[in-house]
Amino acid sequence: MYLLSILVWIIKTLTQSHIESIKKLGIARVISKLLNVGYSEEELEPLDRSALVELWGKCVAAGEDQPVAGPVASHPMGYDVVLQRQKLQFEMRKFEAQQLAQERSMSSNFVRLNHSV
Repeated sequence: MYLLSILVWIIKTLTQSHIESIKKLGIARVISKLLNVGYSEEELEPLDRSALVELWGKCVAAGEDQPVAGPVASHPMGYDVVLQRQKLQFEMRKFEAQQLAQERSMSSNFVRLNHSV
């Protein structure tokens, strides 16, 4: 019943075009907008798409859809350049090790073949 009353309030407050544009937003965009207005990733993580869209609708209806000043607004959503670089370096070392192991295996097979002939 509470959820229904919230949805009715949102519908009364927002225009049809606002509602349609909110419904069309992708989940990444909704999360980004919610992070920009002050919600943390920890608060948003357990929510599904419909709950996130509803939360964003409440923000828009209440006029709280403008970014807040401070570190939350500038926080990139889930992307850490240093971590990505470390992952890439790890994958490169792993690939090089696999290549080296494969080359050693091939050369030892070649040596065995030459000795048996």
